Amino acid sequence: MHEGGHYCAAKLLGLQIDKISFSWRPFPRVYIAVLEKGITHLKRIVYLLSGNLMTICLFVFFNLVAFEGVQIILLVISIQIIFETNPFLSDYSSIVFWIANKRDLEKIPTYICNDEQEKEIQEYLKELQESYFLSPAWIFHFLVWAALLVVLLKIYITTY
Repeated sequence: MHEGGHYCAAKLLGLQIDKISFSWRPFPRVYIAVLEKGITHLKRIVYLLSGNLMTICLFVFFNLVAFEGVQIILLVISIQIIFETNPFLSDYSSIVFWIANKRDLEKIPTYICNDEQEKEIQEYLKELQESYFLSPAWIFHFLVWAALLVVLLKIYITTY
């Protein structure tokens, strides 16, 4: 469902879907990739948040309906929300990283001319990612995520 949110957002925003695929790294998952060229900042954020919005809509829906077995569905969706918002590898970590490094990321050329330039860009991105980890923005994201974890677990424990 999460990737369905990304797919719908890409179509509604007029983004070009590069591929829909499956990856084993860093964990087994389906993903949707869009072409980055020409995406405005707002469209990028809406696209990245759309998957989690779909999950949250499902969470709200299943909280409103009552039938036998709904508790396990809510637990699974709660775990999914925790997974989707983590500060290590998630759409939110991409957004926070992008906002924190916006000026540096805008220096990267839109078109890559050769393999050497591609390698330089990958090294530059790796340096940015390493400097982002444990930065104030990352720590803030981690604290918000930890609070969300506690709230969702408390809701589940007190409700069921």
